[in-house]
Order: sequence, then C-alpha cells, then structure tokens
Amino acid sequence: MFWKAFIAACGFLFALSGIQETAAAPLPRQEIRFRIGKSAVDSSYKKNAATLEWAQSQLSREGLRSITIRAAASPDGSTALNRRLARERAEAVVAALKEIEPSLSDSLLRIEVTGEDWNALSRLVSRSQEPWRDQALELIQSGGANRKQLLQELYVGEAWDAMRRQYFAALRNVEICFNFETEVSYSKEDKILFPAGIGWVSKTYANNKALLEGLQTTARSGADTLYIKGYASPEGSCAANLALTQKRAASVRKFLIAEGFPAERIVIESKGEDWAGLTAAVRESGAYPEVLSLLENDALSSAQKKAKIRSLDGGASWKEIIGQFGRQLRAVEVGSGK
Repeated sequence: MFWKAFIAACGFLFALSGIQETAAAPLPRQEIRFRIGKSAVDSSYKKNAATLEWAQSQLSREGLRSITIRAAASPDGSTALNRRLARERAEAVVAALKEIEPSLSDSLLRIEVTGEDWNALSRLVSRSQEPWRDQALELIQSGGANRKQLLQELYVGEAWDAMRRQYFAALRNVEICFNFETEVSYSKEDKILFPAGIGWVSKTYANNKALLEGLQTTARSGADTLYIKGYASPEGSCAANLALTQKRAASVRKFLIAEGFPAERIVIESKGEDWAGLTAAVRESGAYPEVLSLLENDALSSAQKKAKIRSLDGGASWKEIIGQFGRQLRAVEVGSGK
C-alpha cells in the first residue's frame, strides 16, 4: 500500500461560470520515514502504513500527470554515504509504488535526491529556542565543506547532540507528491479589479466589495482549492507588468489566508499583460479594425504589437483602447477546481 495526494475538487465561489481550464492541483506533502542507516520501506515505522494506504488510493485516480519523489538523509555519517542512502530510499519508494501499481510508467516519475537535507535542518533549528541556535544556523547555511565538523564542536558537542535527538529523524525521509490534472472554472465577468499601477487589492474599487465578500464566504465553506491568476493592462514595460500581476495575485492570496483559507490550497499564477483579453474586447467592440489586425497577428510578439499600435495615428488609437478596455484587464481571476 502506498500514499496518494489529493486533488482539488470543489464547486464553490460566487457562481463561477463558463470558462474551464486544465490546471495542476496543489498537493499536500506526505512522506515515508526511514530508520537511521536504513533504506528499506518499513510499514511499521512511524506513520508509513497510513502513507502507503494514501498512496494506494491516489494511484487509482484518473488524471495523474506525474509523481515527484524527493529523497533525503540526515547528516549522520559521511556525506557520500548519506547521498547513497537517499538514492536507495528513492528507489525503494519507487519499488513500493510499482508493487501497488505494476503498470506505473517510469515517465511519470520525477526523482530528486537531496542527500543531507541541510535546508530542512535549517528550518527546524530556526524554530528552536536553544542558546546555540543562531550560531548553528550560520554554520548550516554557510555551505562550507567543514560545517559538519564545526557543528559537532559547537557548544562542546551539545548542539549536535540536541539536533540529532530532536531533528535528525525527520530528515530521513522520502517525500511524495502526486500531481493531477483538474478542471478549473473561472468567471470572466466576476474579476477583482485594480487601478492602474496598483498591486494591492482594494475593497472600495469597482465591484470588489461584493466579490471579496463572496470570497470570504468561500474561505469559510471548507472548499478544497482556489486558483488565482493575476493580469495587467499593457501600459508600461512587460517586466513591470509581470511584477505587478505577481503582486495582485499575492494580495488576493493574502486576503484569503487572512480569512482562514489554508495557504497550501491556493495556487497563484502571474499571467502578465492580458493581450488575449484586450484582443477579445477590441473584437467585440467592432471598432479599431487596424488595431485588431495587429492584435490577431500571431507572428508579432507582445512588444511588437505594443510598438505598432502605439505608432498608429500618432498614438490616438492606443490611448483610446487603453482608456476604454484597460480597466477590465487590470484584474485577478479566482477559480475553483472541479
């Protein structure tokens, strides 16, 4: 038996309508733990039996895109030995998965061998209140070839002994993530809008108050997953607009987390300038045929389209389409998985 991550599947959010896209669902992490120096999958150790059952249920689902296997070791022993142990642990987990599902294709497997997981140890030590914490963190994060020896000598060995007791067992693991395709519904009408150049969400702008209240209800409903996509109108540079969409998506994510929605069940994506939205708006208006021909020219890059449209009639058309359609492009869409 093995473990299986869940995919987001929910039907909520202020009457999402019409637009369906395929996306990857965020997955919780589950892991197989290993005894010190061992690489065999032991179902009697820690919570491995439950993880294996979870994996078995996941392997029976449809829409599996990939399985990511991240193998790690604690820094006991030599670095070379620990890397070999991590590799053997990954292979053991793969074998366990194939025992559950013999037809499992190698093409679905993504294997990452971390070896000694110093990043995880750094996170664990950072939460401690030990007097040696700051010095240990500095040594761990230095990446120096002799950091292990220096850590063993820190506080006359007291720090190393404490880390071994408290943290090393958690580092001997293989983390498994099942990645599934899921249908996501977006409402193209119900967008959270932003003023030009602004990256934080405002409840008083446009119809945001009603939409954010709807998100509050969603956050409290126990829904599984939300997908957030940030957009910008094409004023300014492409790089600046991409950064702006990241801020907009992050601000809505922050709002949802403040409402109690689990951060790990929010997927955010920065789409940059919404040329598809601008093209659709210009096409629907029936005006600006010369602009539309440039927007629909797939041979042109976004920067080329921008330059050519700006050069039309002294820039008048550009100003008009931005003034008429730009507001609806400075937006965040929120979708639910199905």
